[in-house]
Amino acid sequence: MKILYVLNIFNPSAGGAIGVVVDEMLAMVREGHQVSLFTGSQSKPEESRTYDWKGISITEVPIRKVSWVLKSYVGLRNRRIEKLFSTYVAEFRPDVIHLHNLYFHFPFSLIKRARAQCNKVFFTAHDAMSISPRKLFHFVSDSTGFVDPQKYYLSLYEEWRQNGKAFNPFRRFAVRYYLRYATTIFAVSKELSLALTVNHIQGSVVLYNPVDSQAFVPNKAVSQTIRSTYGLEKNKVVLTAGRLSVMKGGIAVIHILHELLRFVPEAILMVLSDVEHIDMMKNEARKLGCEKSLCTIASVPRHEIAAYYAASDVVILPSLCLETFGMVTAEAMACEKPVVVTSFGGSREMVEVGVNGYIDNPLHFNMFAEDIARTLTDKGLEMGKHSRNIVLKRFDQALHMRQLLAHYSA
Repeated sequence: MKILYVLNIFNPSAGGAIGVVVDEMLAMVREGHQVSLFTGSQSKPEESRTYDWKGISITEVPIRKVSWVLKSYVGLRNRRIEKLFSTYVAEFRPDVIHLHNLYFHFPFSLIKRARAQCNKVFFTAHDAMSISPRKLFHFVSDSTGFVDPQKYYLSLYEEWRQNGKAFNPFRRFAVRYYLRYATTIFAVSKELSLALTVNHIQGSVVLYNPVDSQAFVPNKAVSQTIRSTYGLEKNKVVLTAGRLSVMKGGIAVIHILHELLRFVPEAILMVLSDVEHIDMMKNEARKLGCEKSLCTIASVPRHEIAAYYAASDVVILPSLCLETFGMVTAEAMACEKPVVVTSFGGSREMVEVGVNGYIDNPLHFNMFAEDIARTLTDKGLEMGKHSRNIVLKRFDQALHMRQLLAHYSA
């Protein structure tokens, strides 16, 4: 089968949705399929290039920086990218086109272009970009626990309030129009599927992001090495990772740490993030007097992150927006770690409360901290084993591939 993937940026070291797509493409190559990737690059000079990477033919086309005011417009139509894409599809003649991560680099109109040249066109919604050009967070408050899915609806007024000058009143209608050309829309969690439905994007199919359970495994030797490197042999290590903006819980997690130290004085919060958000978190920790309980590590490549999961005692996800899935949670579970996750979004679909972890509103700092403390006991080891079993049964890459190929072949 000839499969064309479409991804706005290609970076083999990246996690999240990009990492999921990279793993999926490599798995397809191992299955004997002919795989190609159409992706973007901001490198100079501005010219297209094609090269081979691990059996995948990759074509990079130049993408340009866009003013934030215009992103809601160029994310719908971009005639230059459309022309390059149509030319490439005509040359490759794929049996299947699978689009991921359409932001402003690649427009939603590529779905219509794809369907004009291929009968099987799939789109995976990894986030809420089909609903809003920003993260979906308008329903979050300290008074909410589990959210009524009806509250996921984003009104035009709320979208205008969030985006100001960048607000495009026609965006949502154009996105829905282009999505109609997809053979199937995949949503990476039930909660994201509900959010899409409430916002009039109908018929999405839940296909969870997979974890390579052979790459993410428990490893005591690596754990000891990491702990020794950072002087954490006697500490209880709580790990969180990702681009920890305010909406991703970067500030809330420091307040959770402050509360946790009351229960577990030897606790250390290990943060794997980018420099900008690490600085923000350090400043908040200074204000609360808990900076010494913070261990920050910038820019960990994806192929190394399993070692840091192994070195932790529990992994947490404190997002204050619709967390559509949460690869950090799934990967940590594969490494036999208990988890404490946000009540907002799809990450809670991986958690059996009291069995492999807990679910809390990250704005309830004390409650979140108490549940972290519960995992930092002997019970945590048993919870971690349950975590891996859940991954193997529901989120393993082999299962994902069978499900995906069934859709491709239908």
